Amino acid sequence: MQFQLNNIVELKAVVSHFSAISEIAHVFLIFVLDDGRELGVSIEARREHDEEFSISGGLLANFEIMYVLATPEDLIGIRKINHESVHVYPIKETKEKARALFILIANEVNKLAKQPEMYHLFFKNCTNQLVKHVSTLTDRRYPWFFQTVAPGETGKILYQLDLIDLAETNFEDIQAETLVK
Repeated sequence: MQFQLNNIVELKAVVSHFSAISEIAHVFLIFVLDDGRELGVSIEARREHDEEFSISGGLLANFEIMYVLATPEDLIGIRKINHESVHVYPIKETKEKARALFILIANEVNKLAKQPEMYHLFFKNCTNQLVKHVSTLTDRRYPWFFQTVAPGETGKILYQLDLIDLAETNFEDIQAETLVK
């Protein structure tokens, strides 16, 4: 997918609950372009062909960290195949900040191509890496430790920080509207 940086006009946050434990989820972003195309960015543990993800492997930093750039259909589609509950939250943010966030992420992707780093279940996971990037662009502070280790409450935190760009006034209605069916 080719586009110019100034084509980025909107940002969405995605929370995919893949466990019966509500605090466990995967978080990723979608950048929306002015022509309607979208690009998803998911930060994940990179497993080799013979590796399976495990909690112990994540805690022992046995996997490299990788940034997956793909269509939202691919990123959300695989989660729907796995029967995950997926919410897509439109984010209140300026085009300029969404573009700056994309630049930060692109720089990190380029850095990792030259110097791989290890994924860690608590200290370098999908959510805290995104929070690290976003925190350089805003004075709003996302609660750090528990929420980035167990990011299932991400939607509620975005709501409490008034970052969800929807007219609904309560979180239950927002949850219903953002659920991917």
